[in-house]
Amino acid sequence: MRPVLWGLVAVAICWVAYGIMMSAWQYFEVGGVVDEALRSRNVADIGTARTVKDRILKGSAESGIPLEEREVNVTLDNQTYSVNVVWSFPVLIYQGQPVLRIPLSLNRTKQATEAFYRPARPAFA
Repeated sequence: MRPVLWGLVAVAICWVAYGIMMSAWQYFEVGGVVDEALRSRNVADIGTARTVKDRILKGSAESGIPLEEREVNVTLDNQTYSVNVVWSFPVLIYQGQPVLRIPLSLNRTKQATEAFYRPARPAFA
């Protein structure tokens, strides 16, 4: 009886470790996708809030994290992009329905600037 109990404890510990590692991987992967969508310096290159949201949804799907449209919120206010992503990682699934989930959220803001000034001629003669 004792070896069976310790075996179940070991399996439970491994399952918890798996859930923590996978949710951390998802968090960093979504963070990279969001940073890539906001990489450019000016508003014209980044695009509208809808364009950024579409880039985030496409990038996360390509990396294996299927985010839904309602889980990603992007707003543009006075050249400041605010991105809020809220999703969950299912740890335990029973009959196709997630029973236990780890909730995750990511918030990023980016102040976009106008196009940089570039003089017509170089400063050196």
